[in-house]
Amino acid sequence: MIAGMGERMQASAPPDVAKHFRTVLKAIDTSASHLKSGAKTRDVVDPVYGEHNRPAFDAVNNYDCGAASQGQA
Repeated sequence: MIAGMGERMQASAPPDVAKHFRTVLKAIDTSASHLKSGAKTRDVVDPVYGEHNRPAFDAVNNYDCGAASQGQA
């Protein structure tokens, strides 16, 4: 569900924000792929909450897709 929503939002985002959507969606996909028996907590948590992807998550969190569609981004 998150990936589907993110892909639709990415399609309408300006290029500089769209690249952050790609990073966020990849991090979520990576985290989800590690949700299996025997996985380490760090393997699941780091892609989403680690410092490496924090700027992308911040950009996506601060992006107002409604304002962008109204020319107010």
